Amino acid sequence: MDPTNANTALASAFVEELERSGVTRAVISPGSRSTPLAVALWRQPGIEVTIALDERSGSFFALGAAQATGSPVVILCTSGTAAANFHPAVTEADLSSVPLIVLTADRPPELRDIGAGQTIDQIKLYGSAVRWFVEVGNHDADDAGLLHLRSLACRATATAAGDPRPGPVHLNFPWREPLAPSPDPDAVTAESALAREGRNDRPLTEVLASKPAASNETLDRIMAALGGSERVMIVAGRMRGTAHRLPLVRLAKRLNAPVLAGPTSQLRYGPHDRSNLIDAYDQVAAGREAELAPEVVLRFGEMPTSKSLRLWLGDIGVSPDRD
Repeated sequence: MDPTNANTALASAFVEELERSGVTRAVISPGSRSTPLAVALWRQPGIEVTIALDERSGSFFALGAAQATGSPVVILCTSGTAAANFHPAVTEADLSSVPLIVLTADRPPELRDIGAGQTIDQIKLYGSAVRWFVEVGNHDADDAGLLHLRSLACRATATAAGDPRPGPVHLNFPWREPLAPSPDPDAVTAESALAREGRNDRPLTEVLASKPAASNETLDRIMAALGGSERVMIVAGRMRGTAHRLPLVRLAKRLNAPVLAGPTSQLRYGPHDRSNLIDAYDQVAAGREAELAPEVVLRFGEMPTSKSLRLWLGDIGVSPDRD
């Protein structure tokens, strides 16, 4: 924790917990009001920071980084319409289940709705596109304030990482002056070692993720549902990570089923056997030949975007848009 002044203490405590919770990447679109968090992120040794002057470009860069790694990425901007420029990437993150931690600086309550510059209504700015929103509020750098900021960082990371569905979270910080790291150590009144330092080697609040696994009973139910069908087709879209590739390949081999892999499916690449995989299936789907119609369709991951495939599935009685 940086005890230079109240804001540096609160921001650095928050960022410490982000790193301890697993955040390794942040994208900053700098501005005056976001200075406490920007400085804290820049100084945090375990977080790689990228500066992007344009908020829209920076947010989509972060979106790509989070999708590639599967881990939450922080995006930070100043107050006002800068935050609105994050909205398209936040929406994409919501629909694609990509973990983003959106940090927006804001004017404190006394500067809202009085014509102050760079001020818009940022409360629940992204609506239902985020998994969680919190107005962080204004806090003293005492034991309660520092512990609250640490706890928020842990919860934000866990919620963005999501179980079972990752996505964006939004924390709105209404900073008061001084925004720069101007010395005022007397403003930091916390005495608790836990508040000032956290738990050092682990987060203040740790959420242990469970590893998904199908029980034998579940597998038996799936096989029973197939009912001895001989024409099974697997449709594979984008999923989190690559751990599912080998199990799906084995399932396809066991069922002698073709795998229609969408453009974003991880089954399209990697060291696994791809002999059952069909990646150019639009012509087959558009033909809708009766002898190729499956009796059972198993879908894994997101629904591929092919219109021909959606129409074909609809014709054979499968709802392509139902999860």
